[in-house]
Amino acid sequence: MSILASILGLFGCSKANAEDTWTVATGDDNGKPMIVRFRADTPTGVDIKKYPHLLTISWKYKPENEGGMPSEAENKRMVLLEELLDSLEDKRTAFMTVAVTCNGLKEWQWYSRDTDETINLLNSALSGQAQFPIEISLDEDPGWSAYLKFKNGVK
Repeated sequence: MSILASILGLFGCSKANAEDTWTVATGDDNGKPMIVRFRADTPTGVDIKKYPHLLTISWKYKPENEGGMPSEAENKRMVLLEELLDSLEDKRTAFMTVAVTCNGLKEWQWYSRDTDETINLLNSALSGQAQFPIEISLDEDPGWSAYLKFKNGVK
């Protein structure tokens, strides 16, 4: 079960529009530190009804220490992955809403207008790179309820 799913009943560093605001929160999951980054609001100018597909990208890693966080080298690869996926937002194909890192797992939550288009752009963005150890899951969430439940649940 994903971090997002286990923590908040969800399915689960992108370049944001200059007008978009991101929030970083910390917490813990079973005594392990958790870092959460999420959009304070839906992306500027986006009609959520046009982005009904929830795409979750999961990266399992071996924690560097008992704190459960990734090693510096692995974290750099995770940052590279996010930078490569900026093209999804640049092309307004999908928008990242949440990223969670905790206890051997990092997850990113995206909302997509078309899953085939998003997967094609994702594959294109990652071509030429060493393979990333990620898993991708797709769900329908036309009202962005997973994101809203998460956003509204953070205190």
